[in-house]
Amino acid sequence: PPKACATRPSSSRLKEGAFMYLDVLGAVEGASVLDLYAGSGALGLEALSRGAQSATFVDNATACTKVIVKNIEKLHYSGSTRTCTREVFQFLSTTKNSAEFGLVFIDPPYAVSDGVVFEILEKLRHLLSPGAVVMLERSKFSELTAPENYEFLRMRVYGDSAVYFVRAQ
Repeated sequence: PPKACATRPSSSRLKEGAFMYLDVLGAVEGASVLDLYAGSGALGLEALSRGAQSATFVDNATACTKVIVKNIEKLHYSGSTRTCTREVFQFLSTTKNSAEFGLVFIDPPYAVSDGVVFEILEKLRHLLSPGAVVMLERSKFSELTAPENYEFLRMRVYGDSAVYFVRAQ
């Protein structure tokens, strides 16, 4: 990605482990995916390659969404995707309740506080289908506290990253 699209790519080991677990949960096949803080779109695109039905990519950096659009075109996923250049809270506040996502990736910059991540999970809830799975990537030094309408499933550490999985109740 271009320098203006400052991303922290998920390691191959993290992606492989995370998607193995998501496959066990049955969370990918046929899912409507939401990729917040999408960066290059790698997580949402991986989900599409594994049988997700559609993906919406949200990032506030125009340089990142341009990279996502190029990646979508290169992989021929144009008909099943939507890309939004918006700040995450703005997207969550303006998207109607009719959008039901079954799988969500949240990979904010590590500088985003745990309190802000908690708020994102609260604001996201109205967009989730029953039983939706949320995968959240954070610094291994973070401590995720999910709102009460989520069930904690698992946490795994990969290098400097921790990956949390929660299910909407």
